[in-house]
Amino acid sequence: MSRPIRVLHVIDSWNLGGAQTVLLNLLRHGDQSAFEYSAFSLHGPGTVEGEAGEIVDRCGHFATSKADPRLVWRFLRAVRDWKPDIVHAHLVASCFLAEVLLPFYPAKTRLVSHMQSIYRPPDHEEQYQNFLERFIYRRSHRIIACSRPTLDSLEKARGRKVKQASVIFNSVPDAIITGRIPEDRIAIRNELGASEDATVVLTACRLSPTKNLLFGVEVMARLQETHPDLQWWIAGEGAEGEALRRAVKDANLRGVQFLGYRNDVPKLLSAADYFLMPSLYEGLSLALAEALAKEAVPVVTPFEGFDQMIEHEKTGVVIPFRDADKAAELWRAILDNEGQRASLAAEGLVIAKERFSASKMAADIEELYRDVIA
Repeated sequence: MSRPIRVLHVIDSWNLGGAQTVLLNLLRHGDQSAFEYSAFSLHGPGTVEGEAGEIVDRCGHFATSKADPRLVWRFLRAVRDWKPDIVHAHLVASCFLAEVLLPFYPAKTRLVSHMQSIYRPPDHEEQYQNFLERFIYRRSHRIIACSRPTLDSLEKARGRKVKQASVIFNSVPDAIITGRIPEDRIAIRNELGASEDATVVLTACRLSPTKNLLFGVEVMARLQETHPDLQWWIAGEGAEGEALRRAVKDANLRGVQFLGYRNDVPKLLSAADYFLMPSLYEGLSLALAEALAKEAVPVVTPFEGFDQMIEHEKTGVVIPFRDADKAAELWRAILDNEGQRASLAAEGLVIAKERFSASKMAADIEELYRDVIA
C-alpha cells in the first residue's frame, strides 16, 4: 500500500475512562509513518477530546447527545468519505453501531471490535449494555480482547471458539513505568497531610458496586484494630459514593480521604504503599497496571484474570471476596514486613515493563491491522 494505512477509531464518548485511556495510549505510541489515525466519539465533546485532538488532526464527535438522530448518518458519512482501511470500534455501543453499519462501508474497509470487559451477569447495573452484547462481536473481521478471561467469557456465551479473536493487553504510557518517584511522593504526602513514615493505601476507580468497596471498608476496619494509623485515600466518583461515605463513618474508620476525580493518579500511586482493588470482576484494570508501574503493592480479590496482572506472593497480595477477617490476616503479614513489601513492589515493576507498556500494545495492534488487511 503506497499511502499510510488509515484507521478510524470510534468510541462511545470522550469522557475519561479505561477505554478512552487505552485509545489515547494507542494514538500516542502508534507508528505515525505507517498509519494515519482519526478518532471520533459517538457523542461529545467530553473531557479528553481536546487531548485526543492534540495527537491526531481528524478528531471530534458525531453528535452532542446520544439521542441525536443525525449521529448514525454522520458516522456512516465519515466512513464513506474518508474510506479508512480499518474501522476500530471501542466499547459496547460503538461496537454495536459499527457492526450494524458494516454492510454500508466501502468494500475494502475492515472492522475491528475492541472488547474491554467480560460479559456481564444479568443483574449488571448497565442493562442496555446487556441487551446490546447479545448481538455484537459476530460480524467483525477481528476482535481484540483486553484479557484472556474477557475472550473466554465471549466464547462461553457463544458456546464455541471465536477464531477471529486476539488477546492484547491494555497498557499504560511508557513514561509512567518508572517506579516510585520520590519528588511526587513528597509533594502528594505534603498535600494530603501524610508523614513520610505513614502507611498509605490508595484506591482509584469508579465508585460502583462492581468495585466492591463496601467490602474494602470491612477489611480496613479489621486492619485498623492493629494498625490504627493506616490511611486510605479513595480517588474517583460514582453512584456508590454516598453509601461508601456512610459505611466509612459507621465503621469509625480513621485516616480516610475521599479525593474525588483526580487527573494525577500516577503521582498518587508514587505516594502510596499499597493499591487496594477488591473488585468483583474486571476486564483488565489499567489502574492496577499503573500501580505496578509505580511500585504500589496491589491488594486484590481473585477476579477472573487477576493472575495475568499479578503473581500471588511475588508481586501482590490476593484476598478472598467475602472473608474480611482472612483478608486482613493475609494483608497484615505484609504490613509488618517492609522488606517483603519492597520486594513485591520491585517485582511488580518488572511485570509492568514486560506486559503493559503502551509501545508494546500499539505495536501488537498495528501488526493485527496489517494482518486483517492482508
